[in-house]
Amino acid sequence: MNKDDLCRKDVEVKFTVALSSGDSNTPGSITEVEEQVKLKNWEKERLVEDIKREEDLLKQVKDSFSNQKQQLVDYITQSPAAKVRSQYRSILSETSAT
Repeated sequence: MNKDDLCRKDVEVKFTVALSSGDSNTPGSITEVEEQVKLKNWEKERLVEDIKREEDLLKQVKDSFSNQKQQLVDYITQSPAAKVRSQYRSILSETSAT
């Protein structure tokens, strides 16, 4: 073996050859792909906005539920005597207002 045999290797290189006018590297195809990318980006933006709106709505509903739950718990845990006093006060305030 000589020095040239050790340093030199044959490498097979293949290049693609366009056989038809429908090649993906034509300007028309590139423009088509760019339009598809723009459309997909637009769709993605709409979906992200929809998700944000849905998350905001879910948060509002959860907050409302939490408030109503707390009001119910407060009402249930009131002592019967406190309920009677509260009702008595409301009756008094109604009669004094008239």
